[in-house]
Amino acid sequence: MRTRSPSGARLANQQELVAAIERLLERGASYAELTVGEIASEAGISRTSFYFAFEDKRDLLKAAAGELAGLMTEPAEQWLSDPGSTRAELERALRVLVCGFAEHAPLLRAVIEAASYDAQVGVFWRDLVARYIVLARDRLCVGGACTPERAGVLGAAAVWMTERVLYQEVACRAGRSDTTGVVEGLADVWWGVITAHLGANERV
Repeated sequence: MRTRSPSGARLANQQELVAAIERLLERGASYAELTVGEIASEAGISRTSFYFAFEDKRDLLKAAAGELAGLMTEPAEQWLSDPGSTRAELERALRVLVCGFAEHAPLLRAVIEAASYDAQVGVFWRDLVARYIVLARDRLCVGGACTPERAGVLGAAAVWMTERVLYQEVACRAGRSDTTGVVEGLADVWWGVITAHLGANERV
């Protein structure tokens, strides 16, 4: 019988723990009150194995949120990186993002709330958001349509607005089935910000 390598065992434990904390949160557990023992028990591993995979529950929460963010935001990154992308492509990217927040509402709500009182989670979340502020700024600066200073402020406003809407209208309304209005509303704002700094002949 082949034995799993230590690195393979660690990866397997990480995956089990990510799934475990999301299940606990979906059942109504409070992240602030969850213990490492409870998470490890849900995952079917020992506390020792937990610490082999993660430093603490904060490390686990960041890993879980980071993995989800990467999957949900890839279309948005592509849209922001392509100056020729259209309104229809914007809506498709936002739909992936909004549906991801709806599907994983308890976990994403937990990380956003933890960011308000846990310094390390706060740095992690702000750094993640800052990535999209930079992309938005660069998109707004294409062709000299907007100064870097103004683009930075507009990009920050649009990205943080999106984060708040996703939190308030999606993550805090777990089980929401109709996300069309959220997608369309966010698209209206983003398209308005982008096209306000383009010539009429560049608007698609």
